[in-house]
Amino acid sequence: MANNFSRTLRALRTDGPAGWLIQALVAAALLGLWAGWFFGSRVIVLAVSTSARAEVDRQVHPVDAPVAGRIVRVDMELGAEVTEGQLLVELEVEEQRSRLEEQQARLTGLESQLESLALELSGVGLALDQWRAARQAEVDEARARYAEAREAAAQAAKEAADQVALEDEGLVPKQELERARSEATRKQAAAQSLRDGLTRLQGDQQVAETTRRAELDNLRRETAQLEGERAAITAAIEGLRQELAQRHIRAPAAGRLGEVAPLGAGAYVVEGDRLAAVVPTGRIRAVAEFDPADVVGRIHPGQSARLRLTGFPSTRYGSIPATVARVGSEAQDGRIRVELDVAPTDDSLPLEHGLPGTIEVDVERLSPAALVLRSAGKLLDRPAAAADPARQASAP
Repeated sequence: MANNFSRTLRALRTDGPAGWLIQALVAAALLGLWAGWFFGSRVIVLAVSTSARAEVDRQVHPVDAPVAGRIVRVDMELGAEVTEGQLLVELEVEEQRSRLEEQQARLTGLESQLESLALELSGVGLALDQWRAARQAEVDEARARYAEAREAAAQAAKEAADQVALEDEGLVPKQELERARSEATRKQAAAQSLRDGLTRLQGDQQVAETTRRAELDNLRRETAQLEGERAAITAAIEGLRQELAQRHIRAPAAGRLGEVAPLGAGAYVVEGDRLAAVVPTGRIRAVAEFDPADVVGRIHPGQSARLRLTGFPSTRYGSIPATVARVGSEAQDGRIRVELDVAPTDDSLPLEHGLPGTIEVDVERLSPAALVLRSAGKLLDRPAAAADPARQASAP
């Protein structure tokens, strides 16, 4: 083969200008082909995220310990299907149950006291009303007698005055005048006595009513105090019932246990410890975190992409076609979230919630020349960007 190639070169050299022309034409053709490819072809530019994972399109429900306590029962198995409200973990409840029974016993005693006080209060109130009606009748009767006596005294005084006028004219004897005056004085004294009795009766009634009202007020205050204690005990019972309910940790939704903490009977958990996570049934999507520079102005809904699952080599299992569905507008922890719809897969490549992977998004198509120029521009920009902090540091 080497001898044939040497003879061919010698033949070209002996051909003179024709041989060099052929070489020039071949080189020009090769250069033209390369230039056509370099400037005319299109290469797919990818935005790649290695922080990708498969997620269900519904919210995953964490199961956290609402209170601290020691575990007495665990009914969780990774991957098991659960229903909403199913008991997963039970914490010890002896102390809370004992306190609940104690408060319930106190409440029962208070209810009995309140019933007795209600009966007593009703009886005292009824007796007060009856007593007040009877005393009012006595006062009305005394007032009527006093009014009658006062009228009689006034009449006697008028008659005595008339007797004085007649005595001055000599029409009546002096003994008759004295009798009229004595009668007027007696009736006036009787009226005054009835008035004093009425005043005394009203005073006695007021004192007695004040005493009975004080007894009634004491009963009401005692009732109000017991009702306050009952409200406090009822609130304590409700709190204990809620705490007992919190110690029976249940599934917040139906789904599959995608995360289970390694716990058993006797283990102690503190408030807020993650015990499990319930993954509801739903459609699987892909979620990826990108650098803002790879997303802003480059990734848009509708662009095609591929999901390569970690642990499933693409040379054997291939990749999963995906389409960009939603792009975040704000960066969180320096990354922007991108959600993608994935195509259904066969059984050879299982797609489950939580599987990690890599996302490749087709962001644009450029010629090799444009890629070279873009790379050169980035290299030229890098020293300038690195020099800016140094200038800012040396600036006064």
